[in-house]
Amino acid sequence: LKSRVLSRRAFALSKQVRRIHGAVYYLLHAFFMAGLACLLLHVFHLAGYKDEPWRCIIMLIISAPLVFTASRRISDSIMKELLPIQRLPLMDYSEEIPDSARTFLVMPVILSSEEQGLAYIERLHKHYLTNKQLNLYFALLVDFADAQSMEIPSDNQIRDALIAHMEQLNKKYPSTNRRFSLFIRKRIWNKSEECYLCWERKRGKLEEFNALLNGVSVEDTTFTTLYCDRNLLGTIQYVITLDADSDLIKDNAVKLVGMIDHPLNRAYIDPVKKKVTEGYAIIQPIVRNHIYEKSAALFPKVFGGSSGLANYSVVVSDIYQDLFQEGSFVGKGIYNVKAFHQLLHRQIPENSVLSHDLLESCYARTAFASGINIVESFPGSYISYVKREHRWIRGDWQLLPWLFKKELSFLSKWKIGDNLIASLVPISKALFILLNIVLTPA
Repeated sequence: LKSRVLSRRAFALSKQVRRIHGAVYYLLHAFFMAGLACLLLHVFHLAGYKDEPWRCIIMLIISAPLVFTASRRISDSIMKELLPIQRLPLMDYSEEIPDSARTFLVMPVILSSEEQGLAYIERLHKHYLTNKQLNLYFALLVDFADAQSMEIPSDNQIRDALIAHMEQLNKKYPSTNRRFSLFIRKRIWNKSEECYLCWERKRGKLEEFNALLNGVSVEDTTFTTLYCDRNLLGTIQYVITLDADSDLIKDNAVKLVGMIDHPLNRAYIDPVKKKVTEGYAIIQPIVRNHIYEKSAALFPKVFGGSSGLANYSVVVSDIYQDLFQEGSFVGKGIYNVKAFHQLLHRQIPENSVLSHDLLESCYARTAFASGINIVESFPGSYISYVKREHRWIRGDWQLLPWLFKKELSFLSKWKIGDNLIASLVPISKALFILLNIVLTPA
């Protein structure tokens, strides 16, 4: 369809233009890296390092992550000014989502208490109240907390309470198919963690849930409780996944569905190469922070950055989307059920990846949607912030082996490498200041 709309010649030309823009971006980045490195060398020379070049070399190595990050930001700023912002077309499903685009909105969670589970159901209820369109269904994907046995006494109590509250919601909002569903998995022994836990945590929940939607039998997954209309599962085309602290803005769910279901955005997979050649398997909306309450701690107000929604006149840019028409997945968005299953089912080895979102977008082509918003909570204290950063950085470094995978594109490897270098920036700053004091000639 895209080639017919643009004509095959214009379509090929647009691809060639993107390649040229990409080459200019990388060359610009290399130019500024070399320029900043030369500037640093000149500063070291003026500071008296010229008589002892080994000091110069050490300082240059320590500052390499800073130089790389600074040059990338300069290059990004220049390219954003030169290139138009890419806005994806979307279908208007504000009144009703058609049967051909039937969608599940899911929340993958880990439960340790009944109260926690009921709070998550209330959040799922809130998502429904802001997105009431037909053919949009809501589900809680539940893992029990890690334990030293496959089952513990509180499991049945939590399970019964969740089912009872789901039944209340379905009675309150009757429809042909159950609007609210519940999927619970069992724990299995994990040798590396030396405890019973649910297989691959969030990634495992989504992969096994996606397998159910693609016709895989329940027995071939670790799901033990399915409170749903099973005849509905095979008709689902898309899944919106949200974290436990995420909020989807009113009617933004249908915007996501309308965008990924647009003919120009539908994923086409090359059966030989097993990769998306046109369209998108995942669409990633903007993720912003909640507006801070007056009583909120000082830390998120200072370090949380901008909060709330952007002005309607503001269009957000993403350098990878504008340059290469490919964004990055951060774990909250919508994906194509069949494409996701075909590209990622059993693709990632067990117990190898903690941070899987970026890797999934390396295999399943992702778009950035500048006009759709998800809001979430910023860590309320420095301790929780550091724990989150540690988890993210640990996950980023687990992706190091994928830099040598032949099936990943250069752009995918660039994104992984960029995250690794970004994780080194804080320690690079500290060492640069410390060594500058220690090594500066008297």
